[in-house]
Amino acid sequence: MKFKNKNVIIFGGSGFIGTNIVNYLKDKKIKIYATYNKTKPRIKSKNINWIKIDLLNENSIKNLFKKNKFHYVIQSAATTAGAQSMKTDPFKFISGNAIMNSLIIKWSVHFQVEHFIFLSCTVMYRNSKRYLREYQFNLEKDIHPSYEGIALTKVYIENICKFYSKRSKTKFTAVRHSNIYGAFDKFRDKTGHFMSSIITKISNKDKILEVWGDGKEKRDFLHVDDLLMGLELIFLRQKKSFEIFNMSAGKSYPLNKIIEKIIEIFKVQKKLKYLKHKPTIKVDILVNNEKIFKKIGWKPKIDVDRGLKKTINWYKNFYKKNRI
Repeated sequence: MKFKNKNVIIFGGSGFIGTNIVNYLKDKKIKIYATYNKTKPRIKSKNINWIKIDLLNENSIKNLFKKNKFHYVIQSAATTAGAQSMKTDPFKFISGNAIMNSLIIKWSVHFQVEHFIFLSCTVMYRNSKRYLREYQFNLEKDIHPSYEGIALTKVYIENICKFYSKRSKTKFTAVRHSNIYGAFDKFRDKTGHFMSSIITKISNKDKILEVWGDGKEKRDFLHVDDLLMGLELIFLRQKKSFEIFNMSAGKSYPLNKIIEKIIEIFKVQKKLKYLKHKPTIKVDILVNNEKIFKKIGWKPKIDVDRGLKKTINWYKNFYKKNRI
């Protein structure tokens, strides 16, 4: 296996997706390094080297690469938040994300990393009733105003990856994943994603469930286990020096339909109260995943019903008991 005897570093290893990546890789025959800053690591293993680092400090990043040999890099570190933050503080995401990614990419290439995966997202795509492919967006007119700052930043980083791929031996992949959910999400954090926030609200004893917006906007939800399998296949099978892949479930649901499914799994009675005056992003983002299937052979295996049951089971049996 190509992973064997390789050194992999996961930037943002203590975050939601980073924690899942670390947990997925920890039993493989590779050496794992993972970074964290404010959020403490939740996965402990003798095969994981945890490194506390400020990713806005260039000397710290340079010294990290200088002291260690990394073959693969997974860049999952980011400044993130929900719809409310995107509306109230649209500048929050730009500088930190642009700086940390520029520095990590620069020193990855300088120290001859073999393959660099950047976890992008799908916010650059327009509101659509059709499933959009990787090339089907226009930065000048397609982006929803609430997504503009983070979308421009993500596309900038993707282009920096492309730039370096043409001038180095490092292979680059930008993964535009849809809405990820699953274990280790922020279930009690106000900046949590839609899925984790709703699961938390439905699990409590309140009889009324307040939902921001009208719940009609559609989203594509991809279980984190499918994302993890996709990342491994990219390392194993990507041939070109630079690729952008949509990674999505390929099926979108209105948010109110997801809420109904979660209520059914919990077997509770809730009166839904839609707060239409609260900040939401009224856009249907539908993402085509045919390219990654044709080039890498990846397809999602966990449909939303199974994924919700897996996530809620983890929430009940691990999160609520251990608060991890």
